[in-house]
Amino acid sequence: MRSSARAFAPLIAQMGGEQAPWLEGYRVNMVDGNCLEASEPRLKALREATGRALPGKSLVVYEPAQDLVTEVFPCEDGHAQERALLGSVLATVAADDLWIAERHFCPRAFLGEMDTRGGFFVIRQHQGVPFEIVSPLPSYDRPPTGHSAQQRVCVVDAHGAKHVLRRLRLT
Repeated sequence: MRSSARAFAPLIAQMGGEQAPWLEGYRVNMVDGNCLEASEPRLKALREATGRALPGKSLVVYEPAQDLVTEVFPCEDGHAQERALLGSVLATVAADDLWIAERHFCPRAFLGEMDTRGGFFVIRQHQGVPFEIVSPLPSYDRPPTGHSAQQRVCVVDAHGAKHVLRRLRLT
């Protein structure tokens, strides 16, 4: 996938097919999990075999500026959690990347390492992530469709390093 994306990106740019950047100055990446279902139909001789193909998982990275899937991280264990693949994702994080993901991508180790690498993220907070409030949660904006507020929080990673992050609340 990575090789194809690298080959297609210049072609997309040359043809004027790039999308407007979501946030100027950042490479926006969206990551999400995908279940790989067991394939049907199988060869008749293998349908009852205990060693037959089992479902798996993968994490898929999409870059909206190029409208391309740029990375796929597969896992042959269909019972694994998406979090088991986060180390592979971290290997691709660069400074000024902005990663968008849902709450299963919110473990302290992942957030801390992303911060250490100079990456940024918008990830829905998982209820189980411990943090210390650094600043209160004042209201900043009242758009017609809801309410937003932000505060500073401190997350301590597995190595004891402190990461001060901005937490947003949207209602």
